[in-house]
Amino acid sequence: MGWRQGVSRSRGGSTLRALVKRIPGARFLARRARSVRSFIVNLCCRTYQSRLNSSYWRSHHFDALDAPFAISDHARENYVVRTSDKVIGKLLYCRGDFDLRKLERAVRIIEAERGSARIDIIYDIGANVGPICIPAIKRGYAARAVAFEPDPDNFRLLRINTLLNSVDDRIVCHQVALGAEIGEAKLIQNTENHGDHRIALCQETPVGDAVTVSVRRLDDFMPETAGVDCLLWIDVQGFEAEVLAGGTKALQAGWPLVLEFTPQDLKANGSFDRFLDLLTTSRYSKIFDLESPSTGSRPVSRAVLTELAADLGRRQTFTDILLL
Repeated sequence: MGWRQGVSRSRGGSTLRALVKRIPGARFLARRARSVRSFIVNLCCRTYQSRLNSSYWRSHHFDALDAPFAISDHARENYVVRTSDKVIGKLLYCRGDFDLRKLERAVRIIEAERGSARIDIIYDIGANVGPICIPAIKRGYAARAVAFEPDPDNFRLLRINTLLNSVDDRIVCHQVALGAEIGEAKLIQNTENHGDHRIALCQETPVGDAVTVSVRRLDDFMPETAGVDCLLWIDVQGFEAEVLAGGTKALQAGWPLVLEFTPQDLKANGSFDRFLDLLTTSRYSKIFDLESPSTGSRPVSRAVLTELAADLGRRQTFTDILLL
């Protein structure tokens, strides 16, 4: 029965085509109709794509996604992100970068101050899904990278993104937090901002899920070869003093250091004074505010850091600083 129906349909289709061929101009009109249809479909696709190329429309599209993951589509770097991450993940999807301008400004300052911007290894501490270490390698700011990310979900995406951007052979990833001592710690997870996960140091901790993560010391990952030029990039949500305490070799080496300076978090952790002590007794002599329009430096001193902390506290904000 099915075969006969197929034969009947085939004969019917052939008869219809035969009739159409007898109508003057019918074949031309059919080709024109197909051409117009293709033009309309392509126009709709180009319009949709042009909308998605703007950050405004990509932002709304990101919020409307019901899938757990999304992949950005940009000219330079691309990232797989979680759609539940409404900060870094969303910015990577919309713009294709996060904090990249700070990295570029830091590199320019290092070159101006030292006569060379050579970076053999960038240590990306609190790497998230790779928005610093991946473009640092792809754009030639550093030859290699060592990335540290304790959160299991962020770490998986970090590994995926190194593969996606073809830099997995130049970035070594470690699923650990860095601190003053080897051990374990509780990582409090922020469900809406996956870049705001933080190590719990006191009784009062942010609301959210907690996972146990391994803690190592930065000194355990330092290069054995002398003469290696490194850049330390630290973004650990108030855990900076502990990272620096476990990185005395790095502080003694005096490698350029970029870190997020959030006095409120340091004071809440009870580590603000320790943070000041570690920096003011190190080899660093100049501090640059990467958020300031001024390109000048200030001396690394307790007074300068305390004044900067007071100003940030009044404005309820934070900044990123470069130390040389």
